[in-house]
Amino acid sequence: MALINCPECDTSISDKAPSCPKCGVVLIKKDPDRRNKTQNMGCLIVVIGMVVMGVTPLPSVGAFVFGLGFLVLIVGLIIY
Repeated sequence: MALINCPECDTSISDKAPSCPKCGVVLIKKDPDRRNKTQNMGCLIVVIGMVVMGVTPLPSVGAFVFGLGFLVLIVGLIIY
């Protein structure tokens, strides 16, 4: 953890601080790639859910597998 100078008031503050305690200027920027990573993960989960829904090996477990795939699909859509 290093000390840096605030760009507004030139006070020494931690480089991990989200804002300057003296003047309140925001120092940490939001990660623009985070949204893309979340969308990619949601899309992957949707695809996995669709694949699981399409795979019904035996009639006795087919309804369970289909329901599980549907649940994964819904979770993926919520994340996306």
